[in-house]
Amino acid sequence: MFNASIKVCAEVNSFVDNDIRVLEKNRAALLQEVARTVEEKGGALRTQRVQLEQLLHDFQHSCRVTEDVLTEGSRNEILALKRPLVRRLRELNRVKYAAEPRENDNIRFVPQKKALSEPKNERLIKGGIITQALCTEKCVLKADNNLSNVWVGSKVELVVVCHDPAGLPYKHGGEEVWAQLQAAHSGSPNHCSPVSVVDRRDGSYHLEFVPDQSGLYSLLITINAEHIQGSPFNVIVKPRLVKHVGVWHCCCFCSSGGRREAVCACHGSMPGGFKGCGHGHRGHPGRKHWSCCGKTSEHSSCSRHEITRRNIERSTVSVYREVTL
Repeated sequence: MFNASIKVCAEVNSFVDNDIRVLEKNRAALLQEVARTVEEKGGALRTQRVQLEQLLHDFQHSCRVTEDVLTEGSRNEILALKRPLVRRLRELNRVKYAAEPRENDNIRFVPQKKALSEPKNERLIKGGIITQALCTEKCVLKADNNLSNVWVGSKVELVVVCHDPAGLPYKHGGEEVWAQLQAAHSGSPNHCSPVSVVDRRDGSYHLEFVPDQSGLYSLLITINAEHIQGSPFNVIVKPRLVKHVGVWHCCCFCSSGGRREAVCACHGSMPGGFKGCGHGHRGHPGRKHWSCCGKTSEHSSCSRHEITRRNIERSTVSVYREVTL
């Protein structure tokens, strides 16, 4: 028993000592990165300062020489030196310079937990040093679908992409992103739908929500308690999308293989005993449409929702069957 306890104590000490060594190594690497970052930023600022001081010296020298010539020189000397002095002053005036520091003072530590699938020695918190600054005014919302065409019960997926003050992609995660879908109509002023936010750890955030009521909403998105560009966004939620029971076709003649009995909800007709629509004939909408309701938008809600699929299957004369058989 005593020997077993000694062995267990040795294993515990070995395990903890190994983690301590990993942490010490990680701390040394992070501190070295901080020192390197400070040196790089300081070097860039010192170079910019030398350039500005040299430019200021050139301005002062040229202005002083010009002033001496104008106050103490003779007419002949002024005429002789006029052209080179004017050319030099114009060259200095055209020099482009940046008075603002080229490097920001942003430097911070962001802890990042490693995944359990990584090697045992890499599971501890490693973290990272970030020098890039985030600009919420330049963070944008990207939506695959139009926010004015959202349906009740349908999932809406959005992506927030972050940028720095220069407009460059912000490639780090860990920011505090908050989003809420809030009703804007008077009927339900306090109604809100939850919005889930997933940090992709690459400077972008995945947003997802499912509205449960129709109406006008406002989508509020903030990063670190500041609104992003365009927030709040107007969102129009339409009543629940009703699936079409017909077919998306160009005309009855084509979709039915030339059957005279095929009919369409667009109420178009063709001569020769055809009951359905045809290209260029009376009543045809001039574009592709749904046979069940006549709508010309493929991703629309069927307006014949009062006809259930059960009634359609029982019907002896069906728009769906007449077109597809």
